[in-house]
Amino acid sequence: MEDANRKSGYHIALGFPGSSLSFEAARGLYTSTGGRHEVTLIQSDLGAWDAFNVLWVEALNLAIRGEATHFAMLHSDSDVPPGWLDTLIEEMDVTGADAISVIVPIKDARGLADCGIGDPSDRWRPFRRFTMHEIHRLPETFSADEIGYPGHMLLSGTGCLLVDLRRPVFQTVEPDGTVPICFNFPTRVHRDASGQFHSQRESEDWYFSRTLWERGGKLVATRKVRLGHQGGFTFPNWEPWGQFKDGDQESTWARKNVERSILFTGA
Repeated sequence: MEDANRKSGYHIALGFPGSSLSFEAARGLYTSTGGRHEVTLIQSDLGAWDAFNVLWVEALNLAIRGEATHFAMLHSDSDVPPGWLDTLIEEMDVTGADAISVIVPIKDARGLADCGIGDPSDRWRPFRRFTMHEIHRLPETFSADEIGYPGHMLLSGTGCLLVDLRRPVFQTVEPDGTVPICFNFPTRVHRDASGQFHSQRESEDWYFSRTLWERGGKLVATRKVRLGHQGGFTFPNWEPWGQFKDGDQESTWARKNVERSILFTGA
């Protein structure tokens, strides 16, 4: 029988975007694997606007030196169980995903998840953002195609993220040396149909999701890792909850008069 603790050969650069550790985050960082994988901890200042890219660059440089096969990120307010990286590695290997993100609830009473479906023609508003009630009617792990949204990208967060740096999609560089898949904040000032002006920004996590999809990569979201989002009290991903049950107010406009094709697994 194979030894469950035998090293797989994976070496994970585990990034922590922050300058202080909560007890939950410290436990998550130092109990990330049961001994199957090598882990190198890297850190950036969360106060810096490019904190995620600082971690990303360090992981990419470790990879080209042969010192990392994967990049992971854990936020300071994410409470995860011991061995969470082992679970994500196993799920990534099963699904063939280039990146896998644990579903994280937003910290308010609405019960929104940090993931949704993007509109390829409009980066400024999601086609759909899932609620925690909807998440628990979906498979434990899913891509956009697998839940009935072919031609759309899955948008997901970085609170607990794993990326396989060995995949060709992450080694693509533009002719001028620019790395297209990263954590950027596109912004614009926009005038709507009523004549009002708005400042708009795409979040760095959804930018990463979008550019990964545009380059042909596969992203999946999962709740196989039990995660509590800490903020006054625990916002759990392991049960349905929240005021909003069927979509949120910011994305229902996109689905008006559009036939729903989502493949819920339950009522």
